[in-house]
Amino acid sequence: MWPPFELEVNIMADLEKVVEMPIETKFDMEKLRTGLENLTGRDYISAERTARRNGEKSTLLQFTGSFHAALAAKAMGVTYTEVCDLPVRKYTLALAMVTNFLFGDLAQTDMETV
Repeated sequence: MWPPFELEVNIMADLEKVVEMPIETKFDMEKLRTGLENLTGRDYISAERTARRNGEKSTLLQFTGSFHAALAAKAMGVTYTEVCDLPVRKYTLALAMVTNFLFGDLAQTDMETV
């Protein structure tokens, strides 16, 4: 078998340092989940601005896909464009995770536990 497996692994490790990996390979549900938990109010406001800058006109911004994409981008440490360029199934998964994070159990959450 050529090249030997060890050589192949080393080549890939070197390539990852040189070549920017596309968002598809960087997309990680756990990274998104953890990133969402670590967002601040400033990140939320910045995501609102990003959505508006990209043409979102809804008065209910917190329910829009563009806002959720901007928030996902903040959480994953990638650009808004990179999130929008995800394949549609990964894109909708990312947006669904943001929606669930923001509103999933909000109706049942006691304000004292927030």
